[in-house]
Amino acid sequence: MYAIEKIIEETRKSVVYSGYDIRTREQVVLKRIKRSKAENLKREQRILEDLDHMNVLGLKQVVTDADIENKKPKGNTYLVFERCVHSLSDVLQKIDSEGADRIFAQISSGLRYIHSKGVIHRDIKPSNILIAGDGTAKICDFDIAREKAPKMSRLSGTTHYMAIEMFLGDTEYTYAVDLWSLGCVYYELVTKQVLFDGEGEIDQIIKITETLGLTEEDKNALGHLPYAHLLRTTKRSNRIESLEDKHRKVLVRLLSYCPNERSLDG
Repeated sequence: MYAIEKIIEETRKSVVYSGYDIRTREQVVLKRIKRSKAENLKREQRILEDLDHMNVLGLKQVVTDADIENKKPKGNTYLVFERCVHSLSDVLQKIDSEGADRIFAQISSGLRYIHSKGVIHRDIKPSNILIAGDGTAKICDFDIAREKAPKMSRLSGTTHYMAIEMFLGDTEYTYAVDLWSLGCVYYELVTKQVLFDGEGEIDQIIKITETLGLTEEDKNALGHLPYAHLLRTTKRSNRIESLEDKHRKVLVRLLSYCPNERSLDG
């Protein structure tokens, strides 16, 4: 039996509450998927039930209104998770270089595991990385995660962290879109600044290409995508080039225009 304390977040798809186990007093988070989004609940539950890794926020239990103190039965279902007080976005400005490398390694480990299970997260960003009390980073929020398929839906994720091929209309993208997002997160860990802060799809493409540069060779490599005509060749800025060599090398392998060249292995 669980008690609900307050609403943490509400979106068009779900409501997230803080709460606790009445018997053990363990602090938890309960996520109620709105009944109009029942298919989302089934998919997220299916994905989460197959995941068990120290760097992934694990699903503790699936309960109904009958398991919630003072809740009248309304046909609601709740996903119950461990409660982590902070997300990476809350503490990012305070993390030193050593901490950044440690958290990056943990997120990489979690992503490697998720991908081994045939799942693409599609929304890796600082607010979807939770920090447990012992400092362990845990990937959370599998709301828009999907099992890898030959055809994927376009434009899924958060604009500042989405891979360039998604903006260009790719529907056959791979696990590599998560690696691009991880590269954006890593840059933020190191510099405390958002790497690509576009205001909409077109501006995001411009911010990406102006930062990374875009040669004719790069443009041709992306030329098969539906919206490749939006690309313009440009010189790269020094935002990445000016970083320490170890940081630059990580970003170069995660932010390649060619998805097949992105890698978690240095």
